[in-house]
Amino acid sequence: MRRSASSWKPNAASDKHPRLLAGRVQLPATAAAGVAALLDCASSVSSQIVIAMSQTTAPANAEKRYTVSRADLPLSCPTPEMALWNSHPRVYLPIDKEPGGECACPYCGAVFVLVD
Repeated sequence: MRRSASSWKPNAASDKHPRLLAGRVQLPATAAAGVAALLDCASSVSSQIVIAMSQTTAPANAEKRYTVSRADLPLSCPTPEMALWNSHPRVYLPIDKEPGGECACPYCGAVFVLVD
């Protein structure tokens, strides 16, 4: 016999609602299977996103000295090829106006050298 939640009354054996088990919600088997499948899918998708990001972008600020050409101007650090999600804010560097064609990033200290 199934009791509704409104007819439930605590007894000596249980002081919790009948749908609760050890303080956690007890899901029907079909709902539990659906939640498990959803979590597996979310984990798989997040893993694929991380793999795709690592294949399409270079690690940010991995080196301390970079050579750039005039085709790379305007110059920013991190560069467009670098991952921005784990780096400092993008800053544009006026390397073409610097004497000697060298410029350092004020955030990470990476040195960029302009070669023609």
